[in-house]
Amino acid sequence: MTTATETNAPTGSWSVDPVHSRVEFQVLHNGIAPYRGSFSDYDVRLVGEENGSVAVEGAARVASISGEDENLYGHLQSPEFFDAERFSEIKFRSTDVQLGDDGALTVTGDLTIRDQTKSVEARGKISGPGPNLGGGNSLAVYLEAVVDRNEFDLGWNMDLPNGTKVLGDDVTLTVSLELVEEAK
Repeated sequence: MTTATETNAPTGSWSVDPVHSRVEFQVLHNGIAPYRGSFSDYDVRLVGEENGSVAVEGAARVASISGEDENLYGHLQSPEFFDAERFSEIKFRSTDVQLGDDGALTVTGDLTIRDQTKSVEARGKISGPGPNLGGGNSLAVYLEAVVDRNEFDLGWNMDLPNGTKVLGDDVTLTVSLELVEEAK
């Protein structure tokens, strides 16, 4: 089992604790400020085998995207962005998981948005397992990746009066997860 300072792969099946986890994104808005959003309905599962291999899989429901403003929420759900009616989920499935020193973690996998699947690499950290209040064990996983939203048909944009675009192309995806060991 992995601890905060070991690099052994976790074994068993681990599911997300949504109360103590976040799935977020950030994109440059108006050429000057980061716009941050999140998804509130998502699943993530990590499975570690005795041979040291680890697999990560997850999905976020597009309808659960943060929408502080009704008009913005509607625009994000529309065909100009996520087209939630046709593509209700964003999906991820790992193709390679590498654990390094002191919990360093690199996860490569297939990200699918709007039926467009691209390989992405996320880097971060894993720590644990450690005991939780429920009497079981938990792992912590933090990962960050940068993707070009245009590669996923999320190309809506507008020109500002100074000629720059409303939205940047690069989107930073961040997951901060607490995973709970599933009963055997």
